[in-house]
Amino acid sequence: MAENFHQTVVMKEKSKKTDPCWRLQAAVGAAGAGYFECAADFSEGSVDSRCLDLVGMSETPEASLKATIAVWATRVHPDDRRRVAERYRDFVEQRAPEFVQEFRFRTGQEKWRRIRIAARSTEREENGRVRAFAGLAFDVTDQKQVEESLRESSAYYRSLIDAGMDMLIVINPAGSITDVNTAAEKLTGYTRSRLVGSEFMNYFEDPAKAKELYDAALRTGSICDVELALRHRNGGITPLLCNVAVFRDENGRVGGVFCIGRDMTEHKREEDVL
Repeated sequence: MAENFHQTVVMKEKSKKTDPCWRLQAAVGAAGAGYFECAADFSEGSVDSRCLDLVGMSETPEASLKATIAVWATRVHPDDRRRVAERYRDFVEQRAPEFVQEFRFRTGQEKWRRIRIAARSTEREENGRVRAFAGLAFDVTDQKQVEESLRESSAYYRSLIDAGMDMLIVINPAGSITDVNTAAEKLTGYTRSRLVGSEFMNYFEDPAKAKELYDAALRTGSICDVELALRHRNGGITPLLCNVAVFRDENGRVGGVFCIGRDMTEHKREEDVL
């Protein structure tokens, strides 16, 4: 804390091997984080070179820490500023045990990046108010982009599954349902949350036959065109033409089976007419 913000945080080579602070900062740097410590009113403090990199600066600014923080605050996305400021006040005034926030920040290259800050108090006033704190800063932009891509991909494949007219039930090696599509919900009369985790065979009129089909698929890899009758929660019966196939994880282990069932009600009616 006594170190002035204008001073560059650099250890002399001869002390690096034994200085625990340098070792800590080396570990923090290896994790891609920036380290900072500040007075709660920003009157003094220090940041390391990684923190400067995160905000798009190549060297320590000439202005005071308080003036620099004021400039940095203007670079926080307008939609995030109020939230960040409120959470900081909560932290300083003891309404929150730590200050952990994620926000969008415009760097010196005029690019929006996502920054995550996690800090805890290092000194407190007699009344408990935070006097000083230290913490880490991370650039989580790439991570967030990956997460968003995964969410979009998941939503895309979910929509594909639910768009299918045929019933789809995903069953794990223990025989429990792990996923279903909208068609399965309609044909059984149960919601996805009710179906997931339950025994799949209990929804068929002949549970033993359903279990035999499942076991045969596990042994052979797939079973095609087997007729089963599905029971709706209101007692109605739907004839299905089922195809069951094993799927495996990235290590080649059996992850479970896909059971696809086509509603044969209309087909059966046509057969009866003929």
